[in-house]
Amino acid sequence: MAKSKWVILLVTELFSALSLVAIIVSFSTDHWVVSDMKYESNEDIGISYMHYGLFDGKLTQSIYQTTKFIDLTIICRYDINKCFYSCQQTSDRRSNEFDQLLKGENLAICPASRTKQTARNFNEQVNMTAMTMKINYDEMSEAATFEDEFLSAGLWLTTVIFLALSSLFTLISAFFSMLNILCNPISYLSSTHGLYVWNGIAALMCSITMIIYSSLFGIFISKNIAITDTLRTLSRFTSDGLAQFGFSFWILILSIFCHLINIGLVYYRNYLLQHQPKPPVITVHKNDSTILVY
Repeated sequence: MAKSKWVILLVTELFSALSLVAIIVSFSTDHWVVSDMKYESNEDIGISYMHYGLFDGKLTQSIYQTTKFIDLTIICRYDINKCFYSCQQTSDRRSNEFDQLLKGENLAICPASRTKQTARNFNEQVNMTAMTMKINYDEMSEAATFEDEFLSAGLWLTTVIFLALSSLFTLISAFFSMLNILCNPISYLSSTHGLYVWNGIAALMCSITMIIYSSLFGIFISKNIAITDTLRTLSRFTSDGLAQFGFSFWILILSIFCHLINIGLVYYRNYLLQHQPKPPVITVHKNDSTILVY
């Protein structure tokens, strides 16, 4: 190993790897937001539950004793700065559903998840439930109109971009940690001093990601989680005040701490190198016969 105190640099490499794992988990899992949903006109109907990540999610829709599992996928229109999580299973149907919401047209009933089956025939049970409540489910769907409660496409896209930058700078910090274990780079950014920079930027990118998504949550998601069933005017569910951050969001704190620990470890290593005892200096006089020994 070319560097002194290389074990400390190896530990920074491990923390960078842990940070990268946390970011990948955050990217790939669907628990950025978790929320209960209540039927707006009659809370006794049942409590539904949903969770979604940056790209997709799951909805467990409950009406009395009937449960239906629904897949959710985000769709955005950047020209109007709006996103929502559609329950349709193909790109064309999601696009059509977006148009229907904007125009206030009739919405198709959400199809069941392809990976899960309902305990009963959902459509049959919904019709029975509607009769019990003296409400016609199909008429309510036809009466559904658009409400301006979509998510901000700009904030969502910015979140994705900064999370991608977080993973990039985490990879860079891991690369230069390994480089400093194996050799002695000369330039500032590739040396151990550069590890301050790369880890600092990675921690900053993660922090900005959390701040931006917190803004998206506070302004939009906390009032309406923006899925098909909460964007209806009639026959809709409400999530106002019920949404919470999930583990896919909070795990980014682990990534931030990993990089802060790395900065502390690099500082500690440099401190040890600066304060380690200097090698002894032997002074030999010209007339000293001990010079013959050397």
